[in-house]
Amino acid sequence: MVDAPKPFWQTLRFILSNLIVLSYFLVRVIPESRVLDGIVFTLDTFLIPMFVFIAAYLTQDISLKEIKKAVIPAIITCSGFQLINTIPAIIAGEFSLLKFFIEPLDGVWFIIAVPLWQGFSKMHAELRHHPVITMIIFSIIGFIAFFYGLPYSGLFSIVAYFPIFFLGRRITHEAIHRWRSAPIYLPLLLLAIGLASAYFGFIHYPHPLSFRTLYHLPLQEAIIYYLLFMSLLGMFGMVIVYGIRYLAFLESVAPKALGVYLIHPIICVIVLTALAHSQIALTLPVALFLTLVTIVVAVGLASIFPFNWLLAPKISHEEYESA
Repeated sequence: MVDAPKPFWQTLRFILSNLIVLSYFLVRVIPESRVLDGIVFTLDTFLIPMFVFIAAYLTQDISLKEIKKAVIPAIITCSGFQLINTIPAIIAGEFSLLKFFIEPLDGVWFIIAVPLWQGFSKMHAELRHHPVITMIIFSIIGFIAFFYGLPYSGLFSIVAYFPIFFLGRRITHEAIHRWRSAPIYLPLLLLAIGLASAYFGFIHYPHPLSFRTLYHLPLQEAIIYYLLFMSLLGMFGMVIVYGIRYLAFLESVAPKALGVYLIHPIICVIVLTALAHSQIALTLPVALFLTLVTIVVAVGLASIFPFNWLLAPKISHEEYESA
């Protein structure tokens, strides 16, 4: 058995969190650019699915008892950051209690989704005996959630991204090790095919598409692009896993990946509001600078109360037993 190299995956999650922040600003850069649109499209294609994949891959051996103990902390974390991210709407007088419960903001759905995915996977362990058929079925259900459910509630993301979670639970440590030992021309070839497919597949669209905007398309076209997205995700994901290595200098901050992921939205809102009042244009250099500032602030906040507690709520043994 080849053990999963935890520092590598922590580093990868931290880099992915930083890229989410970068994407947040790049999509708002003026003037618009086809190159930037392509970068944003690429980031939107693999960032969240890679988080889902890593969460599944690193918890393949988790027990039902551990899953049950993770539910209450996940609810606390999800609710806490949902409330924090709702503050701008409250200030603007646009708060809706219904939307608070059915429209998770800025990816907080992912926190509650992980224990749900883990529990479902454990309860239906027999699905592992038919991985190809099961993956096809889950992919169909995932498309239905993206196309028909997501326009009504972001909670359908929990269903929509489950195929990626299932895939992460099926990939073995040995398979990852073999892939990362493969000749370098293989990931380069995959990258070239992925970029060419993305370019020729989406060049005629004025704005970048993503999994989450498939419902804007006609049904038949949405199915084609869903399959293309899944293929691109596989190719880009393999390139990322191959190319990103463990960086020792990130060891101290890599565990703050979740903090950057959850804290950055409210920081970005504050930064963009200040930018609007200062009448400074959000050019590419400004976007890169603000990305760095946001990451540094998010890492700092993730180390202090109440954010550090919300990211990893501590609940006593007695509370677990009574829950």
